[in-house]
Amino acid sequence: MDRKSPFDLKNQHNNTDYKVTMLISKLSDFFRQSLWSKAQPLGISPIQVQILLFIKYHNLRWNKVSHLAKEFQMTKATISDSVRVLLKKQLLEKVTVEEDKRSFYLKLTSLAEKITEEAEGFTDNLESALSQLGSSKKGKLFEGLYGLLDQMNELGLIPVQRMCFGCSFYEGDKVSRHGCSFLKKKLNTDEIRVDCEEYNAA
Repeated sequence: MDRKSPFDLKNQHNNTDYKVTMLISKLSDFFRQSLWSKAQPLGISPIQVQILLFIKYHNLRWNKVSHLAKEFQMTKATISDSVRVLLKKQLLEKVTVEEDKRSFYLKLTSLAEKITEEAEGFTDNLESALSQLGSSKKGKLFEGLYGLLDQMNELGLIPVQRMCFGCSFYEGDKVSRHGCSFLKKKLNTDEIRVDCEEYNAA
């Protein structure tokens, strides 16, 4: 059977799934261009910006080449190449593991701290557009995107997530009732986390 395409306007016009697919595609294009426009003047690649920002805001235990490869859904070799460049540019430094001198974590240098302050502004325009939406629209958008990512995670399409719905501490129905046994509290929908340091795989 011939597969219908979301890029075919005849199919797209009357199919909500296809419309959402194309909307996400357009947002992805914008996100990628914004990231590139910030990375290029700094002399680093978009993925290198993402690596630096991830390392800046995450616990040391996540900041290993093997985990970064899973996080960004890239090969270990590709991430290793980017890390090698960042080490050479003195934007990253290695922290060796006492128990295993061959293993190491990554941390930012003082130079990288300054660069990331500039680089992370690539989301400013998107946040400005979001701020113009009413709270009701933003709430529905958050719930919809969160549910989509959770479904993709369950299907194994997104291998690394630290979202509430996949955490052993989560207590709720994924619809209107949410709670966290680690925080020992009920959660409002807008308190559900997209990326949590206390995440523990269910």
